[in-house]
Amino acid sequence: MRGDERHVLAAIDPASGSAAVRVVAAVVARQFATVVREVHVVAGPGERGTARQAAMAKVERGESSKIVGRPVDVLAALVESPHTLAAVLGTGNPAARASPRRPGGTAFSVARRVTRPLLVVPAGIEHWAGARRVLVPLDGTGITALAASAGLATVGLPETIATTVHVFDERTVPPFWDNPQHEYEAWTKEFKARYCDTIGEGLEMRAGPVGDQLTAMAASGAFDMVVVVWAQQTRGGRAGVVMDLLANTTVPILLVPTGFVTHALGGAPHAPAPGTEGG
Repeated sequence: MRGDERHVLAAIDPASGSAAVRVVAAVVARQFATVVREVHVVAGPGERGTARQAAMAKVERGESSKIVGRPVDVLAALVESPHTLAAVLGTGNPAARASPRRPGGTAFSVARRVTRPLLVVPAGIEHWAGARRVLVPLDGTGITALAASAGLATVGLPETIATTVHVFDERTVPPFWDNPQHEYEAWTKEFKARYCDTIGEGLEMRAGPVGDQLTAMAASGAFDMVVVVWAQQTRGGRAGVVMDLLANTTVPILLVPTGFVTHALGGAPHAPAPGTEGG
């Protein structure tokens, strides 16, 4: 393998919707003018050390698509490989494995461990023209907007029209929500000036349960992809939102670690503080 040869990684597993993963990975690969490398991790003890590195190198060269090992470990290592431009995994059925205390699913577990964005695809996608219309939930912080923008660049999709959305719940809804229009417009302008210019001009604001609002928007047919920035936690509101989206989405979701901004700028990846609440 040449030192500069890079590819799009596609994790193939019949239980996770291999056909949909192939469709999306092929589009991303075309954007980068590169190839797709498929991998099917067969659960088992597998190789360790240099033997495992050799097995993964065969996958990266396209000499093999099968490797034995613990799926989360192998996939996380391949996602982090310098030869991987972008990684695409299937959602499987996270709703069947999730619980309020411990969300499940291989894609979710891999996403929690890696420092790079992960494109997660629901089964059932037969055609995908790329992410021309992207939904980007923001939480009102600059770091989230920067991470979302950096994450979008990793899937190489030009001419993307992004709609940013800020969802208020009962704790955060502004006191002027039902007040005269000029106050609403003034707040919208301020929010947009501070946080949304990094992503795009579109801005929507909604109120209600965050997971329900975002799931409804993602399922509306108005978007080709959702970009979610999260702190890779299993507890707190944002983790629940991520699980809601993974369980119900009909479009690909780009999961972007909050610390990817530092990673993309060449610094050390930011690791979430142990015990941090929130997503």
